[in-house]
Amino acid sequence: MRNLIIVFCFFSVFGNAQEYADKEYYLVDSLNLNALSEFEKSIIDSCVSLFHSKKTDTSRVGAVFSLVQGCKNVEIEFVYCLWLNNHVNVLLKSNISKNELELYNEVIIEVLSNIGYYYQFYNGDLNKSFSFFEEGLNLSDQIDNQMYRAYFLNNIGHLYYTWGDMNKAIEFFSKSLKISEKIEDKGGCSLGYNNLGSIYLKNNDTLNALVYFEKSYESFKTLNHKQGMATTLSNMGAVYRGKGSFNIAIKMFKESLEIRRLINDERDVINSLNNIGTLFLEKAKISIDNKERLGYLDSMTLCFNESLEISNQLGDNYSRAVSYMKLGEMSMLKGNVDLAENYGLKSYNLASQNNYAEELVDITFFLSEL
Repeated sequence: MRNLIIVFCFFSVFGNAQEYADKEYYLVDSLNLNALSEFEKSIIDSCVSLFHSKKTDTSRVGAVFSLVQGCKNVEIEFVYCLWLNNHVNVLLKSNISKNELELYNEVIIEVLSNIGYYYQFYNGDLNKSFSFFEEGLNLSDQIDNQMYRAYFLNNIGHLYYTWGDMNKAIEFFSKSLKISEKIEDKGGCSLGYNNLGSIYLKNNDTLNALVYFEKSYESFKTLNHKQGMATTLSNMGAVYRGKGSFNIAIKMFKESLEIRRLINDERDVINSLNNIGTLFLEKAKISIDNKERLGYLDSMTLCFNESLEISNQLGDNYSRAVSYMKLGEMSMLKGNVDLAENYGLKSYNLASQNNYAEELVDITFFLSEL
């Protein structure tokens, strides 16, 4: 289950293809076999084969759930989560045992989380994201699971944060933190400190933002929660970036990147690379020494090329749009207008097709300048 923490050539397996998988066997529509990597083929084939070999509903659900947990491509993960959501909801209406009920509720909780996450970060439909998180919150209440309740309150708070409604964000983050403290969920508390730090950062209160981020980092460190440590380091980097302390910010972002590489968290490796690359780009823009400026641009290009490569593998259109725009800015600074336009239009098309409103504003401004 993903805890949303404030931070910050793709092939589609559901696009225009020549060979579609048999829905009766693979369970979902328009699965493009030609576009699958060997890794994805292996995961899907083994789990689907297991699904058809099992006789009980719980084992069959478990097979598809293993596919979701092992898959790296977000679109494949998403469509199988949708399938699980529909399938398990049908099973819940049948005559099932208490153990089956508990298992299916656990699966539904995870699936609702993943679907909401997809709509928020990869589809851009925040309203749909909200509806799935709200459904998860209601289910958490029904099964009286306070840990899940805190989790979904946190994610809804994150949506309000994205919408710019800081009062609502604080309300939901505070409710989430209060539950985490009550049930002594140290991980939830660590996340709560981080979220409050993010609110202060949003309000340009860098002093309190750092206090809460450092508190969050130390809490995650006590738990040896590498992902949480990496996230709070990244957030502290954002604070120092806002203060203009670029060298300290880069140090924080690099420490975060090192942890993310260590735990093979490819999606957040993209985030760290983008943060570092953006700082090199900003340093290049203010540098008055031409050799130094070109060095920053070369370092920035390495970051965004690697980010783009991983984004292509994961099907992360949002990060692709960001990388193309930054590479366009780099090309314009180097005086290569044609290449800048090429990158800029790629970014614009991705932002338009996926309704990335904020990025669309940025890329449109860039293209008008170009």
